[in-house]
Amino acid sequence: MERYRFDKLLDVEILFHILLFIYKGIIKDILGTGAAIFEHPTFSALRKVLENEDIHLVEGETVEGALREFSKLLIDSGLVKEVRFEKLDSNKCILHIDRCVYAKRLHHCLKPFLKGQTCRYALLATAIFQKFYGGKPKVAPSDFLEEGSKTVIEF
Repeated sequence: MERYRFDKLLDVEILFHILLFIYKGIIKDILGTGAAIFEHPTFSALRKVLENEDIHLVEGETVEGALREFSKLLIDSGLVKEVRFEKLDSNKCILHIDRCVYAKRLHHCLKPFLKGQTCRYALLATAIFQKFYGGKPKVAPSDFLEEGSKTVIEF
């Protein structure tokens, strides 16, 4: 019974994942680069809702600590096997997501909608950077791979 429930939960989550990427892909097709104006207000609203609901996306006193906790949350969820932040310079990193449960099933079928889009885990990480550094971090479109993604984040 437990396995059955997990499969159904994952199926529903996959539907939401598909919906998010198709929706964002169509908005980007219509608005072009203007679609980016929604990102930072979304990050701010997300943090506010999470704080109001006592859900802790940002755990830790430093950005490094918060990113470690975020990585642990993703891995402990079972949705990904590995999360790495590769520092490129003092204000830029690459977020590596490896062996994501969505990647094999969705990255191929969603390919027409993924151009110019960002992995949702990178969007959450960007909200963490915004909290610690303020301003408007820049998140590049992700490179969607067979088993994960890579995304450059500037802060």
